[in-house]
Amino acid sequence: MGAITAGGTGALYGAGIGAVAGLHVAFCVAEVFVWETLTPRLGVFDAARARETSVVGRNMGVYNGILAACLIWLLLATGLDASNIRSLSTVLLSN
Repeated sequence: MGAITAGGTGALYGAGIGAVAGLHVAFCVAEVFVWETLTPRLGVFDAARARETSVVGRNMGVYNGILAACLIWLLLATGLDASNIRSLSTVLLSN
């Protein structure tokens, strides 16, 4: 695999990495900042249970934020090669 280019497979992989990073940023924001209001609204927990589990939610949010930062670094700091694809696969499998 070569560096991310305007077309071809490299651009497709780059778009995939960007999409996964964007999802992890969204998960991070939801879990760290709006856990106590979002989970009752979605019907996952009632308000009391959302407060009780907010520390766990923040922990998951930090985890997702770290994954997002790693993916963004991967996308911006290096060319896309086989090791980058393995890294993306590891992130996808870990979730």
